[in-house]
This record gives sequence, C-alpha cells and structure tokens, in this order.
Amino acid sequence: MDKRYFPHNKVEATYIFSPSYRTFYDNDTQLYYCRNFDNVVYQLGKDTIRARYKIELPNPLPFSKIEQKMDEIELIRSDFTLGISNVYECEGLLHFCFNKSGFIMTALYDLVKDEQICCVKVLQDAPTEDVPVASIINGVYKGQFYSVLGPARIEYMLNTYPGTYLKAFEQYNSDSDNPVIGFYQVK
Repeated sequence: MDKRYFPHNKVEATYIFSPSYRTFYDNDTQLYYCRNFDNVVYQLGKDTIRARYKIELPNPLPFSKIEQKMDEIELIRSDFTLGISNVYECEGLLHFCFNKSGFIMTALYDLVKDEQICCVKVLQDAPTEDVPVASIINGVYKGQFYSVLGPARIEYMLNTYPGTYLKAFEQYNSDSDNPVIGFYQVK
C-alpha cells in the first residue's frame, strides 16, 4: 500500500450494520467511492482522490449514534438519513440511494439544471411517465444507466402497477425466466 486517504475508523468497522452493500461505484470511465454513513461522493484517480459531490440529506445520522452502537433495527426505522449508496452519473444526471425511516430511497438529480428530478421510495412509489425507473440503478454502461431486474422484482412491478411497464414484461414468467437488464436512455 503506497497511500492511505482515510484513517481507519474502528468504531465504524466494528458496527454490525452498514447502509450500503458496497462503497465503490464504476461509472463507465470514473470510479466513485462513498464512505459508510457519509454524504460525500469521492472520485478516485490513479494517484488522487477528490470530493466530487456533497449531497445534502434530510436529518443526517450523527456519528455519535454509531459510537453509541445504536440498535440497528432502531437505526433503520429512525428518522435519520443513513448515508448514500448506488452513486452513478450519466448524461448530466446523478443517481443515488439512501436509507430513511425504514425505506430505501432512490433519487435522480439534474446536474446541469441543478435540481432534483425525483426522490421516491423503492418498491413503494409508482413510476411516473417522466421518470419510469423500474429499480435502483446498478451501474453505467456505454453512456446509459442500467438496472438488473430479477424475477421477484418484475413480478412485483407487474402485479402492483399493471399496464405501467413495457409490454415485453407482460409475457414474463417469474418462475422460469432469467433476470432482465434494463437500460435507461436519458432524453
């Protein structure tokens, strides 16, 4: 190891809960990093790391709650926002997720206009005509956001919001079909 950019945080490392499954996000040609329970997105280069975005979250979790080892179920259900994850940038849009009040929230932000496009509960809020996001964004490939939609998610979407999603999904059999990769083109 040649360089260390962040000091090791023993309190965070030994806490049983983490709001994100991973902390590194490949954005086609850029690599982003988000520390657990943080609201800053860092861009990593060969020999550099720089703060790229600071996302203002409602009621961010004070680190003292981690130091006090707050019960993880209470923490998840609390009104605190638990950092960010799934950070992807594409065509002037920034996508990210955060945990709040027991829900995973997914947000889309227009970097050019400097305004929020949407912020919805995953698996709770219906898609809209303007933002028909079917799932949490899983990455960027050749200038497009993509999501991996598993059989259970597709079945949920079709049963909860019939007629809202693509007709291609109507013939989907969740018992025998494979996951679907959904690509999103920015208009």
